[in-house]
Amino acid sequence: MEIIKYNFDVDAGPRSQWYPWVDHNPVDNEFMVTWRTSGRLRNDCEEGDDYECSNSFHIIHGQRVSPDGALQGGILQWSEPVIGWAQIPRIDHNLFTNEYLLAYTYGSEATDGWNAGCETYIARTDNVGTLQNGPYRLYEKGEDGNALLPVVIFNPQEREYLMVVTDRDVFNDYSNNVGYIIGEDGNPVTGPLEVGSQAGDTWAPLGVYNPTNNTYFVVWEDFRHTNDWVLPAEVYGAVIDAEGNMTKEIVIMDDFGMEDAGDQRVPNVAYNPDKDEFFVVWEVKKLSLDEEGIIGSGIRGRFISSDGTIKGEAFTVVDAPRIQHWPSIVYVQEEKKYFMSWTDTRDDGLPPGNPWYFSEKMDIYAGWFDDTGVLVGDEIALCDCEGNQTSGVVAYNPVMKRFLVTWYDRNAPDDWSIVNPNPEDPFGEIPSDVRATIYGAPSFLSGQVVEKGTGNPVENALVFVIGPSLPVLEQTNVGGWFNIEKRSHLSGIYLVMAFKFGYLVTFEIVNYTGEPREVTIEMNKLW
Repeated sequence: MEIIKYNFDVDAGPRSQWYPWVDHNPVDNEFMVTWRTSGRLRNDCEEGDDYECSNSFHIIHGQRVSPDGALQGGILQWSEPVIGWAQIPRIDHNLFTNEYLLAYTYGSEATDGWNAGCETYIARTDNVGTLQNGPYRLYEKGEDGNALLPVVIFNPQEREYLMVVTDRDVFNDYSNNVGYIIGEDGNPVTGPLEVGSQAGDTWAPLGVYNPTNNTYFVVWEDFRHTNDWVLPAEVYGAVIDAEGNMTKEIVIMDDFGMEDAGDQRVPNVAYNPDKDEFFVVWEVKKLSLDEEGIIGSGIRGRFISSDGTIKGEAFTVVDAPRIQHWPSIVYVQEEKKYFMSWTDTRDDGLPPGNPWYFSEKMDIYAGWFDDTGVLVGDEIALCDCEGNQTSGVVAYNPVMKRFLVTWYDRNAPDDWSIVNPNPEDPFGEIPSDVRATIYGAPSFLSGQVVEKGTGNPVENALVFVIGPSLPVLEQTNVGGWFNIEKRSHLSGIYLVMAFKFGYLVTFEIVNYTGEPREVTIEMNKLW
């Protein structure tokens, strides 16, 4: 595999773009990226024209991206500008309705960020990002509530979503993991549901669906041993059944009070259907990852069986010089391997022990890892770039065998100045852009098989290609898409044939000259 498109703009407008998220749409063979934009609405105000130029407005945006990295259509606006707090949007795709469910954090005007008394808003969009309903409040928060960091997980067997948010004062006085089952129509079916034992503050939930057992697995930062989020955290998880009930809470890593105890942060998880197990990864700061006797930082991992049983000890996955954090991981079944991206400060030149937010050079790295968590081959620099790239998220397109990794770039000198900046807040508003890299297999021939007259995709059609190189047989996915990876294909004329019961066999001629070709095959239905 190789870099297909390197470090391209998803949104580099003059306002500030933060914390992107990405999902893959198999029906339309594209990615959808979402993020929060903040800043003044205009930069050309005259004296006395204060409102749009002297306040920071927050908007949730989206952008469709092709497997080649081409932006499809314009930037999508999914919320109205607010002088409050709109943050951390998350989406998941429903392949049956070809829609997305969107969730994000919203705080009203005059609130102050993470302590804003926020609520969770949700919306449905169609395949091209047009709002179908919402955004609207998921539930009414309590008096001291502060709903943050939603995660959305689609269940294709139940055709429902599990949504988990962090909210205070729901089940007790702690910051709780609060779960809801959401129907395809975007309306709550069940909830609130307890995700975890609620024994202390929780933060940053993420999760994955297990199609083998029709369950979910959710992981989070856990502060049950502390009363301040800046103190060391642990990593816990929970198995959730299809109805949203917790069947088991798992201690993924809790070394509180032990020698060489670590500070565990930003856990992520992938499911391996071949071994029916989860691979949980997280950033940890601990002395055994030391640099010159100073606490170091790297990425650790642990395997968990589908029923929540711990499988072996935690181990170091990545530990280069300086800091590696913010892992994002997926399992690629055809490769029998994991692909993980992370933020890396190995080249920032700072002495050991300096926190990541002091760095002036953060890059996005990635790597392949076998089913035991061991690095396979060399690490991949997805963006070894000027300035600070951080908070990468990865999505995989199995038809094209390509990943889109997106992050926000804090090297944005052309952005408009920040309204009321707070230089002492490392998480404060900063000039930034959303960028991405496409990594994966180059293509010889790709395309879509559709029904003639209706344009409906033909799923599970066989596509046979014969010509100067060895013949290849592929099968279309749910959207009728197929792809043949470029190998040693010779230039020349190729015959492309599509077969499916109930349709006439269809032929297309393709002249291959060394560049990737795309074709649409229209099949006539027999009855």
